[in-house]
Amino acid sequence: MWLQKSSDKVVYIDIERNLQNKPDLFASNTALPFKNETFDTIFFDPPFKWNCDDHPFWSFPNTAMQKAMYPNMNDNRKAPVYYGIERYTSRSALVAYIYKAEKELYRLLKPDGCLWIRWCVMVNMDEKQVLGIFQNWTQMMKHEIGSSKRTSGESASFWFMLMKKPLQYIRPELFAAIPASVNPLKIE
Repeated sequence: MWLQKSSDKVVYIDIERNLQNKPDLFASNTALPFKNETFDTIFFDPPFKWNCDDHPFWSFPNTAMQKAMYPNMNDNRKAPVYYGIERYTSRSALVAYIYKAEKELYRLLKPDGCLWIRWCVMVNMDEKQVLGIFQNWTQMMKHEIGSSKRTSGESASFWFMLMKKPLQYIRPELFAAIPASVNPLKIE
C-alpha cells in the first residue's frame, strides 16, 4: 500500500525475511526494540486468516516463490502481495498474536498517538471481534476499502483508527510472564 518507502520519518517493520521489498527492520511487533512512547502513529496490518498453508496465488513474499508454485505465471506482474496468512494454525493462535501485538503497540505510542489497524473479513472473525481485543483504545474512525457494491459472499476490508485510553487491563495476570522491558504494566 505504501507508495514511498524511502522516508526517514517512517520505520517499516516486518518479521518475514523473504519479502521482495525489504523492511527497515526485521522484528516481531510483539517485542520491538524501541523506547516507550516513541511513535505518533502506527499502522498495524496483521494476518486476518489462519490455517492457510496452501499459499493461495496472492500470498507470497516474493516473485521467485510465487513463480516456483505457479511456473506459468505472467512475468510482467509486480511483486506479489503478502499477507502472512499461513503463520497461524488456529484462530486462538492468531488472537493471541494480535493480543500481544496490541500491548506492544500501546507501549510504543505516545499518549495522544493513533493506531491504524487493517482488517479483512474473510473468515468467521469479523471486525467487532478483532476490535474487542483493543480494550484500551477508543475507535475514532472506520474506513472501508473497496467497493460499496460488494455482494454478500465477498470479503470486506477496513482501516480503523484508534486512540489510546488509560490502561485498564482486565486480566493483568496474563502479563506476569512478559519481561519487564516489554511489559507496559511493569508487573514483576
